Amino acid sequence: MTQSPSLPFQQAQAFQGLSAEGLQRLQSNAQLIRYDLGQLVVASSSLPAKVSFLLEGTARVLATQQGQLTTLARIGPGELVGLASLLHAHPCEHVTASSAL
Repeated sequence: MTQSPSLPFQQAQAFQGLSAEGLQRLQSNAQLIRYDLGQLVVASSSLPAKVSFLLEGTARVLATQQGQLTTLARIGPGELVGLASLLHAHPCEHVTASSAL
C-alpha cells in the first residue's frame, strides 16, 4: 500500500474556502509528479487532463510573439497550472519547467 505525502493545499489561496472534507478528498486524489528543467508542463496545443499545483521550483508561462516564444511570467510554489485551460474548455496555457518542479 502506498501513502500520499501530506501536501500543503490549505496554504494555497485557491483552496482557502475548502472544507476539511474537501481538503481530505483533494489530498487523497493528488499525485506527486516531477518535471525536469525544460520539460513541458502544459502545452498550448492540447487541453490538459489535470491541474498541477506547484510545490517547489519555478516554471515559465510562455506565449508566441512575432514567431518567437516569449516569457509572460515566472511562477512558483502555490501556483496552479492547467486550470485556466480546463475552465475555458480550450487550451490557453504553455508552461515549461525553468527548474526542477
